[in-house]
Amino acid sequence: MPGMGHPMAFHFGSTEVVLFTFWSTQSWLGILLSCLLIMLGCFVMEFVRWFRLYRKKQQLVAENQGGLTPKTFYMNIAGDGTLHAVQLTLSYMLMLVFMTFNVWLCISVILGEVMARILFGIFFPQLERLNDGLAGTETCCG
Repeated sequence: MPGMGHPMAFHFGSTEVVLFTFWSTQSWLGILLSCLLIMLGCFVMEFVRWFRLYRKKQQLVAENQGGLTPKTFYMNIAGDGTLHAVQLTLSYMLMLVFMTFNVWLCISVILGEVMARILFGIFFPQLERLNDGLAGTETCCG
């Protein structure tokens, strides 16, 4: 039962099942297209993360101006919860891609995440500062 037919070591190759049986590669072109699609998925996940930060910034502005009604507050929570679910799903899918142990797919996850983080950080530095500020205000135990 160890491994159950799944390679338990990093490997190179072009024949791979990626997440679903219908997403399988049989050639180097297939692995290249899969790598590009995975990198796009990294950008989508990073976009969702940044969009959540943007919404949080808008919510903080509304709170400071006193324009946050209970209905708006609960709508913000529902929206953030939905976006968090999308972000979490994408991040777990990327983790599962990495767990194929295919070196090319692993590299595409790492490069996609790094490039997305850098580009979003360059284009939206004010949200990065907000993220740093929010992280600094959290406490461990209440």
